[in-house]
Amino acid sequence: MLASAMSGSPVAWGELPNDEAFLDEAWARIQFHGIAATLQPHIAQNADWPPSLIERVREEARLIGLWEETHRACVAELIDIFSSERIESVAMKGTALAYSHYEDPSYRRRGDTDLLIQPGDLRAAREVLARGGWIKRESPQGLIFQETWMFDTGANFIHELDLHWRPNDRPILQTVLRNNELFGSARALPRLSEAAKAPSPIMTLIQVALNQAWHRSRGFAVGDVKVVGGNRLIWARDCDLLGRSFSSEEWSMLVEICVDRHIGPIVERALAAAHQAFDTPLPAEAMSNLGKTPLDQTILRYLTYPDLIQEFKADLRSLPTLRAKAHLIRANAWSDRAHLEAKYPDKAHWPTFALQLRRMVRSLGRLAKKGFQE
Repeated sequence: MLASAMSGSPVAWGELPNDEAFLDEAWARIQFHGIAATLQPHIAQNADWPPSLIERVREEARLIGLWEETHRACVAELIDIFSSERIESVAMKGTALAYSHYEDPSYRRRGDTDLLIQPGDLRAAREVLARGGWIKRESPQGLIFQETWMFDTGANFIHELDLHWRPNDRPILQTVLRNNELFGSARALPRLSEAAKAPSPIMTLIQVALNQAWHRSRGFAVGDVKVVGGNRLIWARDCDLLGRSFSSEEWSMLVEICVDRHIGPIVERALAAAHQAFDTPLPAEAMSNLGKTPLDQTILRYLTYPDLIQEFKADLRSLPTLRAKAHLIRANAWSDRAHLEAKYPDKAHWPTFALQLRRMVRSLGRLAKKGFQE
């Protein structure tokens, strides 16, 4: 019903309940799917929908629109400054889609912008961000190829930018998504900024398919709640719009890349969800070839079965140099105090070195147990 309404089809409320509990549940589903702004333009066609639900959708869409305006302004300014200082950048995932495939950027709800730069530009990018009033947030445990910066607009919005110097923070997935391909395939994104670029639709589809698989097993935030599992309609819409934009040559290129990297079934699943929700026209041969591609079992386990020890070992094996392996070990071995206090709240009065030692001992114990079991 929600998918049909998103597509602009009149959808009658009909015999559905109008009581407060049911309407709260309906609103929770709209929030889960991240589609209030996408629904809002079509609400007028659904005149028998409960007025209180319609008003919730409209108010949420209004707030999202205001967020989008202020978010675009500060991100576009940053990209322009990067460009003037010869720092190449590429907007990824939700922001790339919002300004390339969605009729209105606010229809693609998101909480931040993911911006990719080249590793050699990291120091200069940090200097630009700091000069521009962006504040670096302490990174969660284990992040090594991205960091979050925040900007306070002074108008009740604090915007976040995830600065990446690899397309994915996890080393094993960097074998699938590579810097040179995202930069090499980049296309202009003028609706965001004259200097803005986004990866090709093919690279974007692969990235969002991997991202969806990751979040299905590890969860994502809906308000203050972490939700694990499920296919969100906003994810399906991403793949629907991408799939509809592909030429026959692009379908062939997509299949070729996915076969080469043994990730076809992951991309096929994301496209199948789009077809189920929005009847996306998908070429049968391409879908068949994607679905029957042998899947890299290490990547499958990594995306589908969360296990911190196994993930660390897989990432470590995938890194090509001893220096890179040492960097990964350091990033996972040391935690900031805030992370340690959250992990061991009953020991928050301990000194930092003692909390760190406790974490390292427990981690080594789990690693040894895993090795013994295998």
